Amino acid sequence: YQRRVRGCLASLKMQKGGSDEARMESLIAGPEVIDPEAGLVSNMSGYLIMMNVIIGSGCLGLPYAFSQSGWLLGVCVISFSTVINSVTMGWLVESMARADAIDRAGGESSQMLEATADMEASSSLSTLPPAVRHDRKYEVLQLSKMFYLPWARMAVELSFLLYMYCLLWSYTVMFGSSVAKIATGDTIQDSHSSSCTLWYRLSILAFAAAVIPATCMEIKQQTGVQTFFSMYRFSSFFAMIITTLIAIFEAPYEHKGSSSSPYINSSLKAVDWSGFALLFSTAGVCQIMHFSFASIAEPMRQKRTLVRYFTAGFFTSGLLFCGLALTCSLYFGKPDSDGNHGTQELVTLNWDEYTGTDFQEGGSSKIWVKILRYYVTAFPAVAMLSNYPLCGLALGNNLYDIMPSKWRASAPEARIKLYTRLAASILPLGLSIVVYDLTIVFKITGLLAFVLGYLIPTSLQVLSIKRCIQLSIPHKTPFHTCLSTIPAAYAVFVLGVGLIIYTITTFFT
Repeated sequence: YQRRVRGCLASLKMQKGGSDEARMESLIAGPEVIDPEAGLVSNMSGYLIMMNVIIGSGCLGLPYAFSQSGWLLGVCVISFSTVINSVTMGWLVESMARADAIDRAGGESSQMLEATADMEASSSLSTLPPAVRHDRKYEVLQLSKMFYLPWARMAVELSFLLYMYCLLWSYTVMFGSSVAKIATGDTIQDSHSSSCTLWYRLSILAFAAAVIPATCMEIKQQTGVQTFFSMYRFSSFFAMIITTLIAIFEAPYEHKGSSSSPYINSSLKAVDWSGFALLFSTAGVCQIMHFSFASIAEPMRQKRTLVRYFTAGFFTSGLLFCGLALTCSLYFGKPDSDGNHGTQELVTLNWDEYTGTDFQEGGSSKIWVKILRYYVTAFPAVAMLSNYPLCGLALGNNLYDIMPSKWRASAPEARIKLYTRLAASILPLGLSIVVYDLTIVFKITGLLAFVLGYLIPTSLQVLSIKRCIQLSIPHKTPFHTCLSTIPAAYAVFVLGVGLIIYTITTFFT
């Protein structure tokens, strides 16, 4: 009803003649009223798109991290990370709802309340509860403009832009190196042949032709394609987990397992604190998708269940990550000194040795085994085809939000957003052609991921609550939980600061 009233009031300004009451009645009852949910997608589609953002190639490093830190410690860290990311994502959604209430209270909503004084008993700001609407979204950087001081807003913008450009750059390099590895057997980051370089650059050009047009599309226009990629992700994960489980009961990996079934690799420990830094940096960032929350939430039809679906996505990914990392590390074990045996840093490379029942050097020449092997080893490249457009779209939308108002008013919104999305997608592609050493990039993204996943959501939660209290606007949202409190946000903020300091000391010293 409120959405219809807002639309009717906007239309009233365009009409002449007759009383306001008569025009209002005709607009509300008339057939020309547009369905406010037209063009939206189901929450399940939004859930699948979210899974595409979370399940990237970064999670393929978790089995290696488990092998270095121990399987029990790995499960504990993944579980902890899943819970924290679910909570902070809920806080971002709550902050967006409060931002909408504040915006309505200080902007167009004041005119609406005045015009509808005869229709409503009260026009106080307390009648404007926080909500997430279909026709309005608040990206991360737009929220920072509303709630942060200028110096803090600038720091957040720099951190966000650096993280997103590095992330897109790493996606491109991983796609190109995966294709080059499949085609030539060489790794672009190591000593490689000229044919490897050629395959790498050609694959990036093909990658650009696929992802640039997709980046310029809205989320709801990508639903069909993203659903296909979701099905591929789930099937690949299940294929890796099931084939490893079968191997555990068939034969030991390179004769290093137990003497009887199940063949658990004896080199793996339950807890190994020497690998904790690698484990936490890998597990702590592989579920960070907070930068895309607004773009995913906007087209979802049932807004009241947003947090429920986001939480389901985090717990689903946590279960998949634990399942893959646990089975692979238990079977393949800790890598040897040369790194050619044991759990590989990119676990899909272990399937080069798949025989159909277990894993032995040389693999198998059976056709179905080769098909399965390529299906699994192609995962990093295929995953990037869906990750890149989603992240590029989020970056382009945030670039639009931080543009000066006069720039945005210089052309239609759709055209300006097209330019910002092109700026978001083209630069990382060009950079990856000449620079493909990801060592520093992973350190930067690993550090800034804690800023996006911990510091920004917690600070927005605190500041948005305080702003609502200051304006006498209800700060409780439809997504309120027992953890939607200022003390809880402060606690996670302190945790995030500690993790950033720990990451700096372990990776940059």
